[in-house]
Amino acid sequence: MAHPAAAPARSARDAARRRGGREARGDILSPGRLRGRPPAAEREGEAAADRPGAAQDDAARQQPTRRPRQRLTRQAGARHRARGGRRLGLLPRPGRHRPRVPGTRRARHGRPGHAKRELPPARRKHLMRRLPRAALGSAANPPPSQGGGGGRVGPRERGYHPHPALSLQGRGGRGQGPPATALGHRARPRRLEALELPHPRPARARQALRLLPQQGEARGQGHPHRRAAGALHGQLQRPRRPRVVRRLGRPERQLRAARQARLLRRARQPSHQDLHRSPLQGQAQPCRMGTGCDLDGRQRPLLRHLRPRRPGPPAPRRTDQGACSGVKNRTDRTDRTDRTPTLNPLASYRSYPSYLSYPLLRRSPMTLRKAMLLVALWSSFGGAAELDYCYFLRTLTDLDRLTILDEGVTCKQFSSYDRASRYDAKTDKYMDWGANGDCGQYVRKEPDGEAVMAEMDGPGCIVRIWSANPQGKIRFYLDGDAKPTYEFVFADLFHDKVPPFKPPICGMDGAGANIYLPIPYAKSCKVTADKPHNQYYHIGYKTFPKTTAVKTFRLPLSDDENKLLDEVIRAWQPVGPRSIDLRTTTAELPVGKPVSLLEADGPATITFLYLRLTSDERYALRRVLLRMYWDGEETPSVECPLGDFFGTGFFANLYASLPLTTDTCRWRLPFRKKALITVVNEGTRPANIEWSHDMERGELKPNTAYFHAKWRREDPCKTFDYPILECEGKGRYVGCMLNVDNPDTGWWGEGDEKVYVDGEKFPSTFGTGSEDYFGDAWGFRHFIRPFHGCTLGQGPGFSNKWSVYRWHISDDIPFEKSFRITIENYGKDKDYSSVAYWYQAEPHKDFFTSVPVEGRQPRPKAIPGVVEAETLKVEGATVAGDAGMTDEFSSGKALVIRGKAEQTIELPVPVAQDDVYGIVLYGAQGEAHAPFEIAVGDKTVGKGADAFAKSALFRVGKVRLAKGEAKLALKLAGEGSLVLDAVQLEPSRKERDVLEAESLAVAATSGPKAEAEDIRLPWSGDSQLLFPATQAGQSLTLALPIKAAGRHVLAARFTRGPDCGQVQALLGDKPIGEPVECFAPKPEVGPVVSLGKVDLSPEADAITFKVVGKNEEAMGFRLGIDYLRLGRIVVEGAIEAEKLPVVASDGGRADTQHMGPFGGNNWSGDAQLFFTPKEKGAFVTVELTVPTAGRYDLEVYYTKAVDYGIVQLHLDGKPIGKPFDGFNNGVIPSGKVPYGAVELKAGKHQLKFEVVGKNDASTGFYAGIDCLALTPTGQ
Repeated sequence: MAHPAAAPARSARDAARRRGGREARGDILSPGRLRGRPPAAEREGEAAADRPGAAQDDAARQQPTRRPRQRLTRQAGARHRARGGRRLGLLPRPGRHRPRVPGTRRARHGRPGHAKRELPPARRKHLMRRLPRAALGSAANPPPSQGGGGGRVGPRERGYHPHPALSLQGRGGRGQGPPATALGHRARPRRLEALELPHPRPARARQALRLLPQQGEARGQGHPHRRAAGALHGQLQRPRRPRVVRRLGRPERQLRAARQARLLRRARQPSHQDLHRSPLQGQAQPCRMGTGCDLDGRQRPLLRHLRPRRPGPPAPRRTDQGACSGVKNRTDRTDRTDRTPTLNPLASYRSYPSYLSYPLLRRSPMTLRKAMLLVALWSSFGGAAELDYCYFLRTLTDLDRLTILDEGVTCKQFSSYDRASRYDAKTDKYMDWGANGDCGQYVRKEPDGEAVMAEMDGPGCIVRIWSANPQGKIRFYLDGDAKPTYEFVFADLFHDKVPPFKPPICGMDGAGANIYLPIPYAKSCKVTADKPHNQYYHIGYKTFPKTTAVKTFRLPLSDDENKLLDEVIRAWQPVGPRSIDLRTTTAELPVGKPVSLLEADGPATITFLYLRLTSDERYALRRVLLRMYWDGEETPSVECPLGDFFGTGFFANLYASLPLTTDTCRWRLPFRKKALITVVNEGTRPANIEWSHDMERGELKPNTAYFHAKWRREDPCKTFDYPILECEGKGRYVGCMLNVDNPDTGWWGEGDEKVYVDGEKFPSTFGTGSEDYFGDAWGFRHFIRPFHGCTLGQGPGFSNKWSVYRWHISDDIPFEKSFRITIENYGKDKDYSSVAYWYQAEPHKDFFTSVPVEGRQPRPKAIPGVVEAETLKVEGATVAGDAGMTDEFSSGKALVIRGKAEQTIELPVPVAQDDVYGIVLYGAQGEAHAPFEIAVGDKTVGKGADAFAKSALFRVGKVRLAKGEAKLALKLAGEGSLVLDAVQLEPSRKERDVLEAESLAVAATSGPKAEAEDIRLPWSGDSQLLFPATQAGQSLTLALPIKAAGRHVLAARFTRGPDCGQVQALLGDKPIGEPVECFAPKPEVGPVVSLGKVDLSPEADAITFKVVGKNEEAMGFRLGIDYLRLGRIVVEGAIEAEKLPVVASDGGRADTQHMGPFGGNNWSGDAQLFFTPKEKGAFVTVELTVPTAGRYDLEVYYTKAVDYGIVQLHLDGKPIGKPFDGFNNGVIPSGKVPYGAVELKAGKHQLKFEVVGKNDASTGFYAGIDCLALTPTGQ
């Protein structure tokens, strides 16, 4: 409040203004005078001028005010200069560098004795009318010189004022100094007042407005920023009279709030709270526009973003969120006490993670006047706004956003999950919960043939699209468009063929196709396929409250959007190891004693945490437990083994994702009162830990949530739906990491993820497979991405230890009451463990329990399909255990071989069958081994000079081995020892349903002897049958294993090269097809060639391959045969059902099934169309093309089995014939099922196979269609 003693002086000064006198240094103009309305003292007459003491005041006003000498220490001066201040020392002589008073002209050179000339009253009034109302800032942010009450003025407030025209420091840099009240002395109490004036330079203001993001088509439309812009733009054209708010006698805080409300009402603008309220967050947000106006009245420094960086050692870099064109950098320091305000109205916190340091928005020197102008304009436009595309792009790297809980936001997923899985509300049971027909399932089929993949009401945004086999075209209908807003070839979106779908945000990760490019929509969105395809897909989407304004996705992107997208892409690029610039601390971890790494008082947010463990104990990362406590809680919010918390699982696997790396955490860890981080070593040996952190201090928003991370394990896991997280309360799920230890080589990851939000009975997210959820497909491969990846896959096959992760950054899942996520587990012998990461407000409750160190230790290593080295009978070798070693051996033991140079040791290894094998040795990684080589007979397979330096697995090479016992000769190349854990023989990979030529019996040859050739090219089985013919006319005859007479289609794959000739296939003396050219400039494996149809029987089973010539460029007549393929023709002229396009299906999955295990020669093409529904009423529809109109006899060939149902055939929507019962005790072909004559037009027709029931003895509703036959009537 103003001091009462100041009233006479103010009246005197008002009188002095009427007489044209100068104003005392540090005062401001009377607002009442500027409106053309006399102040209170003037309205009372001229008494104010005649009061006692008025003349003395006027005389004192004419005398120059002597300024006291400024005394600053060296450190204080350095701090002042670091904040942008000029160098301060001894002040100039008294009387110089007067602060300029608005409405007067500066004296020449500011010399004393030169009086300032007052502008004419009309000119002065005109100028002051054009000052902007927003220029002086809101009442919640008064100028420093007008602060209420005494107190020492800080260095940040010296000479600062919300508008340069009213600044006590004025316009002229060097020629003026700060006022006396800003020099650290006790300031005189002043009355609180605010002015609202038009802008002094409308053209400059309009130019500044054009720098703001254009959020509406017309002026005054769009989000509140543009509406405010329109209001101010109109105000610039029609200047208003200034308004004055004066209230005395109230507490400062209440007065500011009241003045703010009144000013906003008079300006007819949205309330300040509305402008600063995020459309996604219920609580009012502090202004981030640079003026520092918090709703609670706290004052924040102005133009802090213009200060140079603070001096100090380098630190992990972060970037501030900026306007659409980018963001700006700054360097953080530990325990920072301030935050740099941003220029983005949508930013509550900085968007980019700390390790992104791209200079998107550089600081450039600006004059104080220009800077103040921009700040004033941004202040008038601050607050929540339309969610534009830049907002959604920033969510791809925004970790700060995750700490603030949203209001009314949901995240769900459409997918091709098996629709047979359903929840029966009447019985409260889940039906066919393990159904696995997750391919080709759609929401519905449109009348025009489109298959609907997803359909959502807005406002919302597609945040993720995934597919294992993208097919056909994908179409997006945005905001109710009748025609596709955008149509793309689905597969092109993942191969950088369609901008802006660029890698790595869109691309192939492993074998999975992932899109994280956001596709927002304001009203609605429908995603369709051009027709039903047998494809797997996920479409994740977010839905916002109805009152949220979302800008719909539009192509092409604007320049600002493209620029920001490029920065995000750069941030997603693979990165290497980074050095830690912060000061680190190292401490010893004694056994069993907790060590406190961090104890800090709040409020603050830990933005960076670095922990690196050094130990020589095996699985030390599982033995050291990490705990984090927030605000004095008794139960930790974070409790994980150290390695699992950082996402590396069993071992310290090197990787770098967005929030976590091998030893750094960038999840935001906020707390209000106190933070406590501890580690405890529960191993058997002491360890050392190195750590550091980065922290930002500052008040937290009311809706800020606490970070949680918990670890759990089930060994062996017998739960079908393994739970990753179950909790109660309000929060958001942000990801998980999963570890699986598989005892066999089979595939473990077929399970679907299921997410239940707020007590849902049926999951709102239903996946299609474990690898699909983690971004891969068709199994796992090692890959590292910012949002997902596979950090560990031991093998062989899918055995042993695997670690995968998936972060939900842009696709986080909010919940209000409860949350549950599970993943299916097929099998009961696997070891499952996981870490769930989520943010949650108080109070919170979860299902996790502490796991003792004995329950955290991984299973002993056991490599399936190997020969344990310790079981081999090797003379002079000893058996050693792995006790005390960091790494472990399979079954806990290894064979230690010692010898001298050139010594040969035989390793007897059993061989199951004749084949080409890859020899793999397992040893002790990192140990010093003697160099060696492996030979079989007189053939050297491979050499190991430094075999196990980087890995415990060493692939020696490939060699053909005969069934029985093989003698592997291990020859030491130097003196020393070799620690051998296991020996593995990997069989060669072969094409399915083929006859390997090298395995066929040679019935006859005319010319050189044919023999197997191995390994040179990537043949099926790593081998081919080589016939080294030397001239034309030489031939080779092979006997085929034919069990039953029949007609077949013969195909073959030959080797091509510069010395290969031309070959003709013969059945007896009858040619099969045309001669095949085998010449090529370089050796290569040729394509599969269909030779023709042949009649074969057990008596006539020989096929002859005759060399008939060679190309002019060929250098020889050699013939190489990789394999042969025979397809039995069950029906002449058959139309293979599995090759017909599936245009619709419901209730089950339709796919091709190879019938080889059931006697493939009994089915046409050795395959069938296999349909797997779970109940009657399901159907599959295929499309049949008829080349010529006419009347045809239709025949269908089915399969019969114990779990097959009753099928009704429909032709073009009409049922024909009788239902077919597919039940049989055993799998057999049905033979011909006639449907009579049908009249068909030329073109496409649809055949619908509907399951209408099942035999009482049948166990299911499956159906199998082998082939069709159309025969013109009368033939």
